Amino acid sequence: ESLAQLRKQSLVLVSEGEGSAAETRFRLLTSVRTFARLHADPAWWQAATHAHATYFADLALATTGEPGLVGELSVIADRSVADPELLPLATRAFEALVDMLAYDTRQVRDFIDKVAATYPMSPYTPRLWAARAIAEDTAGDMETGSRNIQQAIALVQTLEIETPPEVLLAQGIVAYGRAELEKAYTCLEALTAEPFPPRMRGRALATLSAVAYMRGDRGEAFRINEEACALHEASGDERARRRSRLRLAFWLLDEGLPEQALTVLAAFEGEDTPLWQRALASTYRGNTLRRLKRYDDARRAHDDAVRGFARVGSHRWQGTSLMDAGITDLAAGRDHEAAATLDRSIEFADVVGDAHLLALVCGYAAVAHARCGNLEHAKALLRTTEGNTGAEAARRSSEIHRAHVLYLDDESTSETLRTLLSAVDLRGPTATEHLRLAVTFAQQAIERREPPRDALVIERERIRLPSRGEEPEGAWVDLGRKPTLLKLVRGLARAHPGSLSMDALLQVGWPDERLQRAAAENRVRVALSSLRTLGLRDLLVHDKDGYRLPLDLRIVMRET
Repeated sequence: ESLAQLRKQSLVLVSEGEGSAAETRFRLLTSVRTFARLHADPAWWQAATHAHATYFADLALATTGEPGLVGELSVIADRSVADPELLPLATRAFEALVDMLAYDTRQVRDFIDKVAATYPMSPYTPRLWAARAIAEDTAGDMETGSRNIQQAIALVQTLEIETPPEVLLAQGIVAYGRAELEKAYTCLEALTAEPFPPRMRGRALATLSAVAYMRGDRGEAFRINEEACALHEASGDERARRRSRLRLAFWLLDEGLPEQALTVLAAFEGEDTPLWQRALASTYRGNTLRRLKRYDDARRAHDDAVRGFARVGSHRWQGTSLMDAGITDLAAGRDHEAAATLDRSIEFADVVGDAHLLALVCGYAAVAHARCGNLEHAKALLRTTEGNTGAEAARRSSEIHRAHVLYLDDESTSETLRTLLSAVDLRGPTATEHLRLAVTFAQQAIERREPPRDALVIERERIRLPSRGEEPEGAWVDLGRKPTLLKLVRGLARAHPGSLSMDALLQVGWPDERLQRAAAENRVRVALSSLRTLGLRDLLVHDKDGYRLPLDLRIVMRET
Protein backbone atom coordinates (compact mmCIF):
# COMPACT_ATOMS: atom_id res chain seq x y z
CA GLU A 1 0.00 0.00 0.00
CA SER A 2 2.85 2.35 0.81
CA LEU A 3 4.51 1.66 -2.53
CA ALA A 4 1.20 2.20 -4.30
CA GLN A 5 0.86 5.62 -2.67
CA LEU A 6 4.43 6.57 -3.59
CA ARG A 7 3.81 5.50 -7.19
CA LYS A 8 0.60 7.53 -7.29
CA GLN A 9 2.54 10.60 -6.16
CA SER A 10 5.24 9.87 -8.81
CA LEU A 11 7.90 9.58 -6.11
CA VAL A 12 8.79 5.97 -6.99
CA LEU A 13 9.67 4.79 -10.51
CA VAL A 14 8.80 1.23 -11.55
CA SER A 15 10.30 -1.03 -14.21
CA GLU A 16 8.77 -4.36 -15.11
CA GLY A 17 11.13 -7.29 -15.76
CA GLU A 18 10.89 -9.72 -18.65
CA GLY A 19 10.21 -13.47 -18.54
CA SER A 20 8.31 -15.63 -16.12
CA ALA A 21 10.92 -15.35 -13.36
CA ALA A 22 11.49 -11.60 -13.71
CA GLU A 23 10.65 -9.25 -10.86
CA THR A 24 9.34 -5.72 -10.67
CA ARG A 25 12.01 -3.22 -9.60
CA PHE A 26 11.44 0.08 -7.78
CA ARG A 27 13.64 3.16 -7.75
CA LEU A 28 13.17 6.35 -5.74
CA LEU A 29 12.97 9.56 -7.76
CA THR A 30 16.44 11.11 -8.05
CA SER A 31 15.35 14.47 -6.63
CA VAL A 32 13.92 12.72 -3.55
CA ARG A 33 17.15 10.83 -3.01
CA THR A 34 19.11 14.05 -3.31
CA PHE A 35 16.84 15.73 -0.75
CA ALA A 36 17.24 12.77 1.63
CA ARG A 37 21.02 12.89 1.29
CA LEU A 38 21.08 16.60 2.21
CA HIS A 39 18.84 16.18 5.28
CA ALA A 40 19.78 12.72 6.58
CA ASP A 41 21.72 12.21 9.79
CA PRO A 42 25.39 11.59 8.71
CA ALA A 43 25.73 8.48 10.88
CA TRP A 44 22.51 7.00 9.50
CA TRP A 45 23.51 7.82 5.93
CA GLN A 46 26.91 6.12 6.33
CA ALA A 47 25.27 2.99 7.75
CA ALA A 48 22.70 2.91 4.94
CA THR A 49 25.41 3.38 2.30
CA HIS A 50 27.46 0.58 3.82
CA ALA A 51 24.47 -1.77 3.85
CA HIS A 52 23.67 -0.89 0.24
CA ALA A 53 27.26 -1.53 -0.86
CA THR A 54 27.42 -4.84 1.02
CA TYR A 55 24.22 -6.08 -0.62
CA PHE A 56 25.34 -5.36 -4.16
CA ALA A 57 28.92 -6.55 -3.62
CA ASP A 58 27.58 -9.86 -2.27
CA LEU A 59 25.15 -10.06 -5.18
CA ALA A 60 27.99 -9.51 -7.63
CA LEU A 61 29.96 -12.38 -6.09
CA ALA A 62 26.94 -14.67 -5.89
CA THR A 63 25.46 -14.34 -9.36
CA THR A 64 25.68 -12.63 -12.74
CA GLY A 65 23.20 -11.02 -15.03
CA GLU A 66 21.17 -9.00 -12.53
CA PRO A 67 19.71 -6.13 -14.59
CA GLY A 68 21.19 -2.84 -13.43
CA LEU A 69 23.94 -4.52 -11.40
CA VAL A 70 26.74 -2.97 -13.43
CA GLY A 71 25.49 0.53 -12.68
CA GLU A 72 25.10 -0.23 -8.96
CA LEU A 73 28.70 -1.48 -8.73
CA SER A 74 29.91 1.72 -10.33
CA VAL A 75 28.06 3.74 -7.66
CA ILE A 76 29.71 1.64 -4.93
CA ALA A 77 33.11 2.26 -6.48
CA ASP A 78 32.62 6.02 -6.52
CA ARG A 79 31.39 6.07 -2.92
CA SER A 80 34.43 4.13 -1.69
CA VAL A 81 36.71 7.01 -2.66
CA ALA A 82 34.99 9.13 -0.01
CA ASP A 83 34.54 6.32 2.55
CA PRO A 84 37.65 4.19 3.36
CA GLU A 85 35.50 1.56 5.09
CA LEU A 86 33.93 0.74 1.74
CA LEU A 87 37.27 0.03 0.01
CA PRO A 88 37.30 -3.75 0.74
CA LEU A 89 33.74 -4.04 -0.59
CA ALA A 90 34.50 -1.92 -3.65
CA THR A 91 37.54 -4.07 -4.38
CA ARG A 92 35.43 -7.24 -4.28
CA ALA A 93 32.74 -5.59 -6.36
CA PHE A 94 35.09 -4.47 -9.12
CA GLU A 95 36.87 -7.83 -9.15
CA ALA A 96 33.41 -9.33 -9.74
CA LEU A 97 32.65 -6.77 -12.44
CA VAL A 98 35.89 -7.58 -14.27
CA ASP A 99 35.21 -11.29 -13.73
CA MET A 100 31.87 -10.86 -15.54
CA LEU A 101 33.55 -8.95 -18.40
CA ALA A 102 30.66 -6.55 -17.89
CA TYR A 103 32.65 -3.36 -17.60
CA ASP A 104 33.52 -0.51 -19.88
CA THR A 105 37.31 -0.41 -19.93
CA ARG A 106 37.41 3.36 -19.44
CA GLN A 107 35.22 2.96 -16.37
CA VAL A 108 37.70 0.54 -14.81
CA ARG A 109 40.63 2.82 -15.63
CA ASP A 110 38.97 5.88 -14.12
CA PHE A 111 37.98 4.08 -10.94
CA ILE A 112 41.41 2.54 -10.27
CA ASP A 113 43.18 5.80 -11.01
CA LYS A 114 40.94 7.48 -8.41
CA VAL A 115 41.52 4.81 -5.80
CA ALA A 116 45.27 4.65 -6.41
CA ALA A 117 45.49 8.41 -5.90
CA THR A 118 43.29 8.27 -2.77
CA TYR A 119 44.78 5.13 -1.16
CA PRO A 120 48.23 4.68 -2.75
CA MET A 121 49.50 2.41 0.06
CA SER A 122 46.40 0.36 0.80
CA PRO A 123 46.83 -3.45 0.85
CA TYR A 124 43.77 -3.60 -1.41
CA THR A 125 45.30 -1.47 -4.15
CA PRO A 126 47.49 -4.28 -5.63
CA ARG A 127 44.31 -6.32 -6.18
CA LEU A 128 42.74 -3.38 -8.00
CA TRP A 129 45.81 -3.01 -10.23
CA ALA A 130 45.49 -6.73 -10.96
CA ALA A 131 41.79 -6.31 -11.86
CA ARG A 132 42.68 -3.47 -14.19
CA ALA A 133 45.38 -5.64 -15.78
CA ILE A 134 42.78 -8.29 -16.65
CA ALA A 135 40.46 -5.59 -18.01
CA GLU A 136 43.19 -4.13 -20.23
CA ASP A 137 44.29 -7.58 -21.39
CA THR A 138 40.73 -8.54 -22.33
CA ALA A 139 40.36 -5.26 -24.22
CA GLY A 140 43.47 -6.12 -26.23
CA ASP A 141 45.91 -3.65 -24.60
CA MET A 142 48.37 -6.26 -23.38
CA GLU A 143 51.24 -3.81 -22.83
CA THR A 144 49.18 -1.75 -20.39
CA GLY A 145 48.00 -4.97 -18.72
CA SER A 146 51.62 -6.01 -18.17
CA ARG A 147 52.46 -2.60 -16.69
CA ASN A 148 49.48 -2.88 -14.32
CA ILE A 149 50.76 -6.26 -13.09
CA GLN A 150 54.22 -4.78 -12.53
CA GLN A 151 52.66 -1.94 -10.52
CA ALA A 152 50.75 -4.45 -8.39
CA ILE A 153 53.86 -6.54 -7.70
CA ALA A 154 55.97 -3.44 -6.95
CA LEU A 155 53.37 -2.23 -4.43
CA VAL A 156 53.27 -5.66 -2.77
CA GLN A 157 57.05 -5.50 -2.33
CA THR A 158 56.89 -1.92 -0.99
CA LEU A 159 54.18 -2.85 1.53
CA GLU A 160 56.11 -6.02 2.44
CA ILE A 161 52.96 -8.14 2.30
CA GLU A 162 52.38 -11.59 0.89
CA THR A 163 51.37 -11.50 -2.78
CA PRO A 164 47.56 -11.76 -2.92
CA PRO A 165 46.41 -14.79 -4.93
CA GLU A 166 44.28 -12.42 -7.02
CA VAL A 167 47.51 -10.79 -8.24
CA LEU A 168 49.08 -14.17 -9.09
CA LEU A 169 45.93 -15.17 -11.00
CA ALA A 170 45.94 -11.91 -12.97
CA GLN A 171 49.64 -12.37 -13.72
CA GLY A 172 48.89 -15.79 -15.21
CA ILE A 173 45.91 -14.51 -17.22
CA VAL A 174 47.92 -11.61 -18.69
CA ALA A 175 50.83 -13.92 -19.57
CA TYR A 176 48.37 -16.26 -21.29
CA GLY A 177 46.93 -13.33 -23.26
CA ARG A 178 50.45 -12.46 -24.44
CA ALA A 179 51.02 -16.13 -25.43
CA GLU A 180 53.80 -16.37 -22.81
CA LEU A 181 52.66 -19.89 -22.06
CA GLU A 182 55.51 -21.06 -19.81
CA LYS A 183 55.22 -17.98 -17.59
CA ALA A 184 51.43 -18.36 -17.46
CA TYR A 185 51.77 -22.04 -16.54
CA THR A 186 54.20 -21.27 -13.70
CA CYS A 187 51.98 -18.53 -12.19
CA LEU A 188 48.79 -20.55 -12.42
CA GLU A 189 50.21 -23.89 -11.29
CA ALA A 190 51.36 -22.24 -8.05
CA LEU A 191 47.69 -21.47 -7.25
CA THR A 192 46.48 -25.06 -7.68
CA ALA A 193 48.13 -26.31 -4.48
CA GLU A 194 46.15 -27.20 -1.34
CA PRO A 195 46.94 -24.09 0.78
CA PHE A 196 44.77 -22.01 -1.54
CA PRO A 197 40.97 -22.19 -1.17
CA PRO A 198 39.01 -24.32 -3.69
CA ARG A 199 37.51 -21.21 -5.29
CA MET A 200 40.92 -19.80 -6.23
CA ARG A 201 42.31 -23.20 -7.23
CA GLY A 202 39.33 -23.78 -9.52
CA ARG A 203 39.80 -20.46 -11.27
CA ALA A 204 43.53 -21.08 -11.70
CA LEU A 205 42.82 -24.53 -13.17
CA ALA A 206 40.27 -23.04 -15.57
CA THR A 207 42.86 -20.66 -17.06
CA LEU A 208 45.48 -23.43 -16.95
CA SER A 209 43.21 -25.52 -19.17
CA ALA A 210 43.15 -22.65 -21.69
CA VAL A 211 46.97 -22.58 -21.62
CA ALA A 212 47.06 -26.32 -22.36
CA TYR A 213 44.63 -25.83 -25.24
CA MET A 214 46.75 -23.04 -26.74
CA ARG A 215 49.80 -25.31 -26.43
CA GLY A 216 47.98 -27.82 -28.61
CA ASP A 217 47.54 -30.38 -25.83
CA ARG A 218 43.80 -30.81 -26.41
CA GLY A 219 43.31 -33.92 -24.26
CA GLU A 220 45.04 -32.32 -21.26
CA ALA A 221 42.99 -29.14 -21.72
CA PHE A 222 39.69 -31.05 -21.58
CA ARG A 223 40.88 -33.02 -18.50
CA ILE A 224 41.97 -29.89 -16.58
CA ASN A 225 38.74 -28.12 -17.51
CA GLU A 226 36.69 -30.97 -16.01
CA GLU A 227 38.83 -30.85 -12.86
CA ALA A 228 38.20 -27.09 -12.66
CA CYS A 229 34.43 -27.69 -13.00
CA ALA A 230 34.55 -30.11 -10.07
CA LEU A 231 36.34 -27.54 -7.89
CA HIS A 232 33.92 -24.79 -8.93
CA GLU A 233 31.04 -27.02 -7.88
CA ALA A 234 32.69 -27.96 -4.56
CA SER A 235 33.32 -24.30 -3.69
CA GLY A 236 29.86 -23.14 -4.79
CA ASP A 237 31.41 -20.96 -7.52
CA GLU A 238 28.54 -21.42 -9.96
CA ARG A 239 29.55 -18.52 -12.18
CA ALA A 240 33.00 -20.01 -12.78
CA ARG A 241 31.54 -23.51 -13.33
CA ARG A 242 29.22 -22.21 -16.00
CA ARG A 243 32.03 -20.28 -17.63
CA SER A 244 34.12 -23.45 -17.81
CA ARG A 245 31.18 -25.22 -19.47
CA LEU A 246 30.93 -22.36 -21.97
CA ARG A 247 34.67 -22.73 -22.63
CA LEU A 248 34.06 -26.43 -23.32
CA ALA A 249 31.35 -25.55 -25.86
CA PHE A 250 33.74 -23.11 -27.57
CA TRP A 251 36.44 -25.79 -27.80
CA LEU A 252 34.02 -28.37 -29.18
CA LEU A 253 33.09 -25.91 -31.92
CA ASP A 254 36.79 -25.25 -32.55
CA GLU A 255 37.39 -29.01 -32.84
CA GLY A 256 34.70 -29.28 -35.52
CA LEU A 257 32.04 -30.78 -33.23
CA PRO A 258 29.23 -28.19 -33.42
CA GLU A 259 26.43 -30.64 -32.54
CA GLN A 260 28.19 -31.54 -29.29
CA ALA A 261 28.72 -27.85 -28.59
CA LEU A 262 24.98 -27.24 -28.95
CA THR A 263 24.30 -30.06 -26.46
CA VAL A 264 26.50 -28.34 -23.85
CA LEU A 265 24.87 -24.96 -24.54
CA ALA A 266 21.36 -26.39 -24.12
CA ALA A 267 21.96 -26.48 -20.35
CA PHE A 268 21.99 -22.64 -20.30
CA GLU A 269 18.50 -22.16 -21.72
CA GLY A 270 16.53 -22.50 -18.46
CA GLU A 271 15.13 -19.60 -16.43
CA ASP A 272 17.34 -20.67 -13.49
CA THR A 273 20.43 -19.62 -15.48
CA PRO A 274 21.37 -15.99 -14.69
CA LEU A 275 20.52 -13.58 -17.48
CA TRP A 276 24.17 -12.69 -18.03
CA GLN A 277 25.20 -16.26 -18.79
CA ARG A 278 22.08 -16.97 -20.83
CA ALA A 279 23.08 -14.06 -23.03
CA LEU A 280 26.67 -15.32 -23.29
CA ALA A 281 25.41 -18.81 -24.17
CA SER A 282 23.19 -17.26 -26.87
CA THR A 283 26.30 -15.64 -28.35
CA TYR A 284 28.11 -18.99 -28.50
CA ARG A 285 24.97 -20.72 -29.81
CA GLY A 286 24.75 -18.20 -32.64
CA ASN A 287 28.39 -18.80 -33.58
CA THR A 288 27.85 -22.57 -33.49
CA LEU A 289 24.74 -22.38 -35.68
CA ARG A 290 26.67 -20.18 -38.09
CA ARG A 291 29.28 -22.92 -38.41
CA LEU A 292 26.42 -25.29 -39.30
CA LYS A 293 25.25 -22.73 -41.91
CA ARG A 294 21.93 -22.33 -40.12
CA TYR A 295 22.17 -18.58 -40.64
CA ASP A 296 18.60 -17.56 -39.78
CA ASP A 297 18.70 -19.53 -36.49
CA ALA A 298 22.13 -18.07 -35.75
CA ARG A 299 20.86 -14.53 -36.32
CA ARG A 300 17.98 -15.08 -33.90
CA ALA A 301 20.43 -16.35 -31.25
CA HIS A 302 22.62 -13.25 -31.71
CA ASP A 303 19.57 -10.99 -31.38
CA ASP A 304 18.67 -12.78 -28.11
CA ALA A 305 22.19 -12.12 -26.86
CA VAL A 306 22.03 -8.40 -27.73
CA ARG A 307 18.73 -8.04 -25.86
CA GLY A 308 20.10 -9.92 -22.84
CA PHE A 309 23.24 -7.82 -22.58
CA ALA A 310 21.16 -4.65 -23.00
CA ARG A 311 19.13 -5.65 -19.93
CA VAL A 312 22.29 -6.39 -17.96
CA GLY A 313 23.80 -3.06 -19.00
CA SER A 314 26.99 -4.29 -20.69
CA HIS A 315 27.85 -2.08 -23.65
CA ARG A 316 30.95 -4.14 -24.33
CA TRP A 317 29.07 -7.39 -24.86
CA GLN A 318 26.28 -5.68 -26.79
CA GLY A 319 28.98 -4.58 -29.20
CA THR A 320 30.49 -8.08 -29.32
CA SER A 321 27.12 -9.73 -29.98
CA LEU A 322 26.32 -7.21 -32.72
CA MET A 323 29.69 -8.01 -34.30
CA ASP A 324 28.84 -11.72 -34.27
CA ALA A 325 25.45 -10.95 -35.82
CA GLY A 326 27.14 -8.93 -38.56
CA ILE A 327 29.59 -11.75 -39.24
CA THR A 328 26.63 -14.14 -39.62
CA ASP A 329 25.03 -11.75 -42.12
CA LEU A 330 28.32 -11.67 -44.05
CA ALA A 331 28.50 -15.47 -44.09
CA ALA A 332 24.90 -15.62 -45.34
CA GLY A 333 25.65 -13.15 -48.14
CA ARG A 334 23.48 -10.40 -46.62
CA ASP A 335 26.09 -7.72 -47.17
CA HIS A 336 23.97 -4.58 -46.66
CA GLU A 337 22.45 -5.94 -43.44
CA ALA A 338 25.96 -6.88 -42.27
CA ALA A 339 27.28 -3.36 -42.91
CA ALA A 340 24.44 -1.77 -40.90
CA THR A 341 24.80 -4.20 -37.98
CA LEU A 342 28.59 -3.85 -37.83
CA ASP A 343 28.28 -0.03 -37.85
CA ARG A 344 26.14 -0.35 -34.69
CA SER A 345 28.79 -2.60 -33.14
CA ILE A 346 31.47 0.01 -33.85
CA GLU A 347 29.49 2.58 -31.85
CA PHE A 348 29.50 0.33 -28.76
CA ALA A 349 33.19 -0.60 -29.13
CA ASP A 350 34.08 3.08 -29.35
CA VAL A 351 32.01 3.98 -26.28
CA VAL A 352 33.67 1.37 -24.05
CA GLY A 353 37.19 2.17 -25.24
CA ASP A 354 37.98 -1.42 -26.26
CA ALA A 355 40.71 -1.03 -28.88
CA HIS A 356 40.89 -4.76 -29.63
CA LEU A 357 37.14 -5.10 -30.20
CA LEU A 358 37.10 -1.90 -32.27
CA ALA A 359 39.88 -3.20 -34.55
CA LEU A 360 38.11 -6.54 -35.01
CA VAL A 361 34.74 -4.97 -35.83
CA CYS A 362 36.22 -2.39 -38.20
CA GLY A 363 37.93 -5.20 -40.13
CA TYR A 364 34.63 -7.00 -40.73
CA ALA A 365 32.78 -3.72 -41.38
CA ALA A 366 35.38 -2.78 -44.00
CA VAL A 367 34.76 -6.08 -45.80
CA ALA A 368 30.97 -5.59 -45.63
CA HIS A 369 31.11 -2.02 -46.98
CA ALA A 370 33.58 -3.01 -49.70
CA ARG A 371 31.23 -5.80 -50.79
CA CYS A 372 28.46 -3.17 -50.99
CA GLY A 373 30.68 -0.96 -53.17
CA ASN A 374 31.49 1.63 -50.47
CA LEU A 375 35.24 1.28 -51.02
CA GLU A 376 36.37 4.67 -49.69
CA HIS A 377 34.47 4.13 -46.44
CA ALA A 378 35.93 0.61 -46.23
CA LYS A 379 39.47 2.01 -46.54
CA ALA A 380 38.75 4.56 -43.81
CA LEU A 381 37.62 1.74 -41.51
CA LEU A 382 40.81 -0.20 -42.27
CA ARG A 383 42.88 2.68 -40.91
CA THR A 384 41.31 1.96 -37.52
CA THR A 385 42.68 -1.60 -37.59
CA GLU A 386 46.27 -0.43 -38.07
CA GLY A 387 46.66 0.05 -34.31
CA ASN A 388 45.59 -3.51 -33.48
CA THR A 389 47.95 -4.51 -30.65
CA GLY A 390 46.33 -7.87 -30.02
CA ALA A 391 47.80 -11.31 -30.48
CA GLU A 392 49.51 -12.47 -33.68
CA ALA A 393 46.31 -14.06 -35.02
CA ALA A 394 44.44 -10.75 -34.59
CA ARG A 395 47.11 -8.86 -36.51
CA ARG A 396 47.06 -11.47 -39.27
CA SER A 397 43.28 -11.16 -39.50
CA SER A 398 43.61 -7.38 -39.95
CA GLU A 399 46.22 -7.87 -42.69
CA ILE A 400 43.91 -10.27 -44.55
CA HIS A 401 40.93 -7.91 -44.26
CA ARG A 402 43.10 -5.10 -45.65
CA ALA A 403 44.32 -7.18 -48.59
CA HIS A 404 40.75 -8.40 -49.18
CA VAL A 405 39.37 -4.85 -49.49
CA LEU A 406 42.26 -3.75 -51.72
CA TYR A 407 41.58 -6.76 -53.97
CA LEU A 408 37.93 -5.75 -54.31
CA ASP A 409 39.12 -2.29 -55.36
CA ASP A 410 41.95 -3.46 -57.64
CA GLU A 411 41.95 -6.98 -59.07
CA SER A 412 45.67 -6.72 -59.88
CA THR A 413 46.44 -7.18 -56.14
CA SER A 414 45.16 -10.76 -56.36
CA GLU A 415 48.65 -12.25 -55.92
CA THR A 416 49.24 -10.31 -52.66
CA LEU A 417 46.02 -11.68 -51.18
CA ARG A 418 46.74 -15.23 -52.34
CA THR A 419 50.24 -15.09 -50.82
CA LEU A 420 48.83 -13.98 -47.46
CA LEU A 421 46.24 -16.75 -47.49
CA SER A 422 48.76 -19.46 -48.41
CA ALA A 423 50.94 -18.49 -45.43
CA VAL A 424 48.16 -19.06 -42.87
CA ASP A 425 48.17 -22.32 -40.90
CA LEU A 426 44.61 -22.84 -39.72
CA ARG A 427 45.53 -26.11 -38.01
CA GLY A 428 48.05 -24.50 -35.66
CA PRO A 429 47.28 -23.98 -31.93
CA THR A 430 47.19 -20.18 -32.26
CA ALA A 431 44.66 -20.17 -35.12
CA THR A 432 41.54 -18.36 -33.91
CA GLU A 433 37.97 -18.28 -35.19
CA HIS A 434 38.50 -14.67 -36.37
CA LEU A 435 41.54 -15.74 -38.42
CA ARG A 436 39.50 -18.57 -39.95
CA LEU A 437 36.68 -16.17 -40.82
CA ALA A 438 39.08 -13.64 -42.36
CA VAL A 439 40.53 -16.39 -44.56
CA THR A 440 37.08 -17.73 -45.49
CA PHE A 441 35.69 -14.32 -46.50
CA ALA A 442 38.82 -13.52 -48.54
CA GLN A 443 38.64 -16.88 -50.34
CA GLN A 444 34.97 -16.18 -51.08
CA ALA A 445 35.98 -12.85 -52.65
CA ILE A 446 38.43 -14.59 -54.97
CA GLU A 447 35.84 -17.23 -55.89
CA ARG A 448 33.23 -14.54 -56.54
CA ARG A 449 35.48 -12.89 -59.11
CA GLU A 450 37.19 -16.04 -60.36
CA PRO A 451 34.72 -18.85 -59.65
CA PRO A 452 36.11 -22.39 -60.05
CA ARG A 453 34.84 -24.15 -63.16
CA ASP A 454 33.23 -26.92 -61.04
CA ALA A 455 31.24 -24.42 -58.90
CA LEU A 456 27.56 -23.51 -59.04
CA VAL A 457 27.52 -19.71 -59.44
CA ILE A 458 24.39 -17.85 -58.33
CA GLU A 459 23.96 -14.22 -59.38
CA ARG A 460 21.12 -11.75 -59.08
CA GLU A 461 19.16 -12.98 -62.14
CA ARG A 462 21.04 -16.00 -63.45
CA ILE A 463 23.05 -19.05 -62.44
CA ARG A 464 26.06 -20.81 -63.94
CA LEU A 465 26.06 -24.59 -63.84
CA PRO A 466 29.25 -26.54 -62.97
CA SER A 467 31.28 -27.42 -66.07
CA ARG A 468 31.27 -30.98 -67.35
CA GLY A 469 34.33 -32.81 -68.53
CA GLU A 470 36.66 -30.55 -70.47
CA GLU A 471 34.24 -27.63 -70.74
CA PRO A 472 36.08 -24.39 -69.80
CA GLU A 473 32.91 -23.02 -68.23
CA GLY A 474 29.46 -24.35 -67.38
CA ALA A 475 26.28 -23.16 -69.07
CA TRP A 476 24.56 -19.99 -67.89
CA VAL A 477 20.82 -20.20 -67.11
CA ASP A 478 18.83 -16.95 -67.07
CA LEU A 479 16.23 -16.95 -64.26
CA GLY A 480 15.47 -13.23 -64.35
CA ARG A 481 11.89 -13.91 -65.47
CA LYS A 482 11.52 -16.94 -63.23
CA PRO A 483 12.08 -15.42 -59.75
CA THR A 484 10.46 -18.35 -57.90
CA LEU A 485 12.93 -20.82 -59.40
CA LEU A 486 15.81 -18.48 -58.48
CA LYS A 487 14.48 -18.29 -54.90
CA LEU A 488 14.45 -22.08 -54.67
CA VAL A 489 18.05 -22.34 -55.93
CA ARG A 490 19.16 -19.68 -53.44
CA GLY A 491 17.28 -21.42 -50.63
CA LEU A 492 18.94 -24.77 -51.39
CA ALA A 493 22.34 -23.03 -51.59
CA ARG A 494 21.89 -21.34 -48.21
CA ALA A 495 20.80 -24.65 -46.64
CA HIS A 496 23.79 -26.52 -48.14
CA PRO A 497 24.99 -29.09 -47.07
CA GLY A 498 21.64 -29.58 -45.32
CA SER A 499 18.29 -30.39 -46.89
CA LEU A 500 15.01 -28.49 -47.23
CA SER A 501 11.70 -30.24 -46.62
CA MET A 502 8.65 -29.71 -48.85
CA ASP A 503 7.29 -27.22 -46.30
CA ALA A 504 10.60 -25.35 -46.21
CA LEU A 505 10.78 -25.19 -50.01
CA LEU A 506 7.22 -23.86 -50.12
CA GLN A 507 8.13 -21.17 -47.59
CA VAL A 508 11.20 -20.20 -49.66
CA GLY A 509 9.41 -20.05 -53.01
CA TRP A 510 5.98 -18.75 -51.97
CA PRO A 511 6.41 -17.15 -48.52
CA ASP A 512 3.14 -15.21 -48.50
CA GLU A 513 0.80 -17.87 -49.87
CA ARG A 514 -1.34 -20.35 -47.94
CA LEU A 515 -2.26 -23.46 -49.93
CA GLN A 516 -3.89 -26.82 -49.32
CA ARG A 517 -1.32 -29.53 -48.64
CA ALA A 518 -1.80 -31.39 -51.92
CA ALA A 519 -1.72 -28.20 -54.00
CA ALA A 520 1.38 -26.95 -52.17
CA GLU A 521 3.33 -30.17 -52.73
CA ASN A 522 2.31 -30.24 -56.38
CA ARG A 523 3.52 -26.66 -56.86
CA VAL A 524 6.94 -27.52 -55.36
CA ARG A 525 7.27 -30.66 -57.52
CA VAL A 526 6.43 -28.73 -60.70
CA ALA A 527 9.07 -26.09 -59.82
CA LEU A 528 11.71 -28.77 -59.15
CA SER A 529 10.84 -30.45 -62.44
CA SER A 530 11.37 -27.11 -64.21
CA LEU A 531 14.82 -26.79 -62.63
CA ARG A 532 15.75 -30.28 -63.80
CA THR A 533 14.67 -29.36 -67.32
CA LEU A 534 16.86 -26.22 -67.20
CA GLY A 535 19.97 -28.35 -66.48
CA LEU A 536 19.94 -28.91 -62.70
CA ARG A 537 18.95 -32.57 -62.89
CA ASP A 538 22.29 -33.79 -61.47
CA LEU A 539 22.26 -31.10 -58.75
CA LEU A 540 18.91 -31.91 -57.10
CA VAL A 541 19.32 -34.73 -54.60
CA HIS A 542 16.35 -36.27 -52.79
CA ASP A 543 16.97 -37.77 -49.32
CA LYS A 544 14.94 -38.64 -46.20
CA ASP A 545 14.90 -34.97 -45.09
CA GLY A 546 13.77 -33.50 -48.42
CA TYR A 547 15.87 -32.01 -51.23
CA ARG A 548 19.46 -30.76 -51.20
CA LEU A 549 22.40 -29.96 -53.43
CA PRO A 550 25.32 -32.46 -53.66
CA LEU A 551 27.46 -32.50 -50.51
CA ASP A 552 30.71 -31.87 -52.41
CA LEU A 553 29.31 -29.07 -54.58
CA ARG A 554 31.13 -25.74 -54.45
CA ILE A 555 28.77 -22.75 -54.39
CA VAL A 556 29.57 -19.12 -55.20
CA MET A 557 26.91 -16.48 -54.52
CA ARG A 558 27.51 -12.98 -55.89
CA GLU A 559 25.47 -9.94 -56.85
CA THR A 560 26.89 -9.55 -60.37
